[in-house]
Amino acid sequence: MVPRPFASRSNTGGLPPAPAATNQLAPAPKSIHPKRLVLCFDGTGNSYSGTTADTNVVKIYQKFDKSTKDQFHYYQPGIGTYTLDPDSLNLNPCEKLTQNVKKTLDQAAGLMFDAHVMAGYRFLMEHYGSGDRIFIFGFSRGAFTARFLARMICAVGILSRGNEEMVRFTYKRYQDSITKSGMYKGRSAEEITKDLHNFKSTFCRTNVMPYFLGLWDTVNSVGVFGLPGSKRKRRDEHQYDSVAKTAVYVRHAVAIDERRCKFRPALLIPGATKADDDNIEPQTTGGNRSTTRTTAREPVPKKPPKTREVFFAGNHCDIGGGYPIKSVGENVDGEEPMQLSDITLNWMLEELDAVNEVTERPEARIAFNEQKDLFQERYQRKGEEATYSRMHDTLTYHGGEKGSKILGNGSMAP
Repeated sequence: MVPRPFASRSNTGGLPPAPAATNQLAPAPKSIHPKRLVLCFDGTGNSYSGTTADTNVVKIYQKFDKSTKDQFHYYQPGIGTYTLDPDSLNLNPCEKLTQNVKKTLDQAAGLMFDAHVMAGYRFLMEHYGSGDRIFIFGFSRGAFTARFLARMICAVGILSRGNEEMVRFTYKRYQDSITKSGMYKGRSAEEITKDLHNFKSTFCRTNVMPYFLGLWDTVNSVGVFGLPGSKRKRRDEHQYDSVAKTAVYVRHAVAIDERRCKFRPALLIPGATKADDDNIEPQTTGGNRSTTRTTAREPVPKKPPKTREVFFAGNHCDIGGGYPIKSVGENVDGEEPMQLSDITLNWMLEELDAVNEVTERPEARIAFNEQKDLFQERYQRKGEEATYSRMHDTLTYHGGEKGSKILGNGSMAP
């Protein structure tokens, strides 16, 4: 029970009288010191390794300042790396087998995708306050998770802290709204919109939109393989006709050389199936590569565009990271060689810098530690090395993948 304010009494030294009662509720004031909530979703089968095989999701997470009191961070290992059962880690052989089967199925088809989304949503429930800034990053199916979560909180808002039982209902309601199934089967778009609005105004904190959505090569192979001729309705086919209600700023780095049909990119621009001259970064150095690469980009505009989708040379993991460096011993200067994925990591950091520059309130800017400056300084010196680093081919022997993996990849070739 909330205590009533004390009235003035003679033995209190003259406390001021209680304010007059009112029937109108004042809106919750925005935080004087807004928090920054940073969520990072790793790619399929990827998790922290502490080696050069870490993805750009881990590498950018390492560069955020964890010591600042108003910035909170969330990292989720990739789909297929763990199960979401709240069991002990000390499992018997039978339980280990069951978990391995679940992880394999999750990695193959993203069958526990909903649980991954809800885990990120719970983090926002716990920490979000009015006026806070939300930054979401993801790679591969982690980027799909990030994009789905961003649209979900725009559509239904964020539940208040403590409403754990409502999370599953909120997710199901949003999912049914985009697939027009379940509770929304046969209902018109107007009816669905009205119902979502009523639900949001009843249970959730409204007017919430992520501030920055950073994605590396989003793929849509969640729940199904997306093979030609499949009659099963894909979850993603309804939700990417527009990015207007996804985030204030959206950045998407796309692989131009990925050939596996399971890794077809979920583009921001509907119907775009190939890169055009305006979307490819200009080449700044010579070379015999068949596709364009760059170590530099045009000057950052004073007002960065709201949405930017850029095609980069390389396959899926050349964009999002995940390949180990195998030539460290050949590097005479004692520093790790640059990778192709460092180009897109630097690009994403520059896009964040551009957004920080136009953020008027310094306390609302995302905070980095010294690792960001060290990386960007090294990139300025050795960025050309990344331009000529190895481009992997997942469908060719000696292309950078294990033979057993290439056989599996071959079944996903178009």
